[in-house]
Amino acid sequence: MELDQAIRTRRSERHFSDEPVPREVVEALIAEASWAPSAGNRQPWRVAALEPGAARPLVDALEPKAWEILYPTLREVIARDPGVLGQQLSGRELTDATLSFVAREIYLKGAPWLLVIHFPRPSALERGKVIATTAALLPHRVATRRSVREKIELALFMAQHANVAMRTDFLADVGSVAGFMYGLTLAAAARGVASCVQYSWALVADEVRATLGLPAGDEVLGAIALGWPDPNADKALAGRVSARKPVAVTWYGADGAHEPGPVRPE
Repeated sequence: MELDQAIRTRRSERHFSDEPVPREVVEALIAEASWAPSAGNRQPWRVAALEPGAARPLVDALEPKAWEILYPTLREVIARDPGVLGQQLSGRELTDATLSFVAREIYLKGAPWLLVIHFPRPSALERGKVIATTAALLPHRVATRRSVREKIELALFMAQHANVAMRTDFLADVGSVAGFMYGLTLAAAARGVASCVQYSWALVADEVRATLGLPAGDEVLGAIALGWPDPNADKALAGRVSARKPVAVTWYGADGAHEPGPVRPE
């Protein structure tokens, strides 16, 4: 499958067949996804790969809890878009229909693998190195300032620098790991493997870390469900949500002029 076709045909599938994807296929998908770009080439992604027999108990135990947390948001989404349920509802009817929708369409079905994606947060030692590096720069930088006020302002700025740097590194790692996850779903689509990225697993990260024995300092960004698509699944929902919105773009010219010009996917 060509790349543009994989990008356009990739779907978030939650209904899988009962035939497991072979481990060697999952290994190949992870290997291809590892070519994703990462800040500082840190390649921070880590994967806990649960085969279907190990994934199902975790899914049954924690997926409903995650969706309970997300339920108020999902209910509002459905209330704004009656096309999801095929009718306009309110009150108790909307609540019942939303719960039924989650059980019918959202919960993972069949025998998927579950790839829990996590990455390490900076340790106390690593934080100390950043602070030490900042402190080493401070005397030289202060010496270049003439007034006492300038020196004080710079000292305060440098004191905050370590936290800013670590926060920036964290956001960079989040973006890097998200790129890894998307790349994996594209590799899966190219092989006819269905996938679904689920960030809801971050809501039950403590339980996931405890169950799988992940390092306490690791951040759980989400999980990817992988499996062969269920040939009997209703494709209406996937077809409905596949439409793309125009991308809001502002174009800037070398002369300083700029203008909005949304890009409309074909």
